[in-house]
Amino acid sequence: MLFPLHIPCRGCGATDPVDIRLDEESPQWKCPKCGELNGAIFDLDFTIGYRLLARSHYEHTARKDFSLAIVLSAMAFDCELARLFHKWKGIETLRKGSNPDPKAIEKEYRDIRSVRAKIKSVGRLLYSEGIDAFACSTPNVKTMIEGNFKSVRIGSLASDFQKTVFEPRNRILHLGETKFEEADSARVFSIAKLGILVLQEMDKRKRETLK
Repeated sequence: MLFPLHIPCRGCGATDPVDIRLDEESPQWKCPKCGELNGAIFDLDFTIGYRLLARSHYEHTARKDFSLAIVLSAMAFDCELARLFHKWKGIETLRKGSNPDPKAIEKEYRDIRSVRAKIKSVGRLLYSEGIDAFACSTPNVKTMIEGNFKSVRIGSLASDFQKTVFEPRNRILHLGETKFEEADSARVFSIAKLGILVLQEMDKRKRETLK
C-alpha cells in the first residue's frame, strides 16, 4: 500500500504528493519536475496510524472518495491498536527473559473480539487503570477531548470510538453503503486522529516507566 505526502523537493521546492510505501522508513524519490533525487528519514512517532491517516486525508481532499476515506481512518486507528498491543506484549515477554512469539501475540489480539474490547485491552496494557482513567488524569488529553468533541466522552471512550469510527466503516464494508458526505468523512477522520493521539500519549507515558 502507498500513502501520499507533500514533501518539498530540495531542488525546485515543488510539493506534488509523493507516493511512499507504508513500510518505508527512509524513502527516496525523484522529483517529476526537475529530476532531483530526494530523501527523507521519518520520525519514530510517524507510525502506521499516521501514515494511513495521510492516505485517508488524500482520499478525502484530492479524490473526494469519502467512503474510502472513512475506511482508511478506521484502519489507521485499528492498525495503531494492533501495533501497540504487539509492541508492549513483546516488551513484557522480553522483560521476563523470553523471546516474543509474534504469532502467539497476534492470536491473543485476534481473540479479543470487539473493537470496544480491543480499545479497553490496549488501554489497560498501556495504563493499568485504562484509557478513561488516563484521559481523566492527563490535563492536555482531557482538555483536547472535552473542548473539541461532543460525541466522544471520557467515561465511555472505547464505546464512543467504536460507534463513531468503526460503525460507519462497518456500514461500508459489511453492508455496501457508500452514501457518505464530506462532513461524515471529516468527522470520522478527526475522531480517529483523536484516538491515535490519545494512544500516542499513553505510549509515551508507558515508555517513561522503562527509564
